[in-house]
Amino acid sequence: MKYLTVKKSLNPYLIFILYMLTVLSCSTQSVNKRVPLVKNLDQTDSPFYRFGKPINEFELMVPRSYNHHTQIDSFNKMYYQSVTIGADMGGNFFKSASNKLIPGNTYLIKFYPIRKRVTTQECIDFMLNQGAILTNAQGLTLAWSNNGNKFPSDGWILSLDYRDSLSRQPNVGYKELRVPMIGNDDVKEFGTYSENSAWDTGFAYLLGYFEKRDFTR
Repeated sequence: MKYLTVKKSLNPYLIFILYMLTVLSCSTQSVNKRVPLVKNLDQTDSPFYRFGKPINEFELMVPRSYNHHTQIDSFNKMYYQSVTIGADMGGNFFKSASNKLIPGNTYLIKFYPIRKRVTTQECIDFMLNQGAILTNAQGLTLAWSNNGNKFPSDGWILSLDYRDSLSRQPNVGYKELRVPMIGNDDVKEFGTYSENSAWDTGFAYLLGYFEKRDFTR
């Protein structure tokens, strides 16, 4: 009888059941200790720790009449009475814009708030990581002239580009690079700011173009 008792205790089915119960118990404890997949914005390893998620977005179809080379001068001519336009804001200062918007294409426009003190290069890197198209002053003026009422009204709106595509202020000895921006509060302003600046919380938003679909075909 002792032999039979030992034999039963080694029943392979019983061993398998006990093994599975042990595995399930360990898995449950492991899951309970896991870090949540959805990260809090205030976690330093979150991509939105310094910038925040978009506060507003809208679709913009580029007009068939859009001309990349004359966009800024056309904007200045149309809005010079209602918008304070800074010095050196002519289209000739923005010839090096790295991307040209395509007439007939539809883009999604998003605005990202700045939550922590950041540099211009950090802003550029962030927007590229989000998949944004950098459109310089051309994209900024086009979006504002079509949907200015959807722009944030409590800070500057920056439209970035690669550093070698930013405008240069001619009256500064070392040809300072400038970031184009629009102020959309009670007093509308179109100008630039030094790319050497550190952008603070509440001072500005980042404007990004994202490709949607192509209507040109």
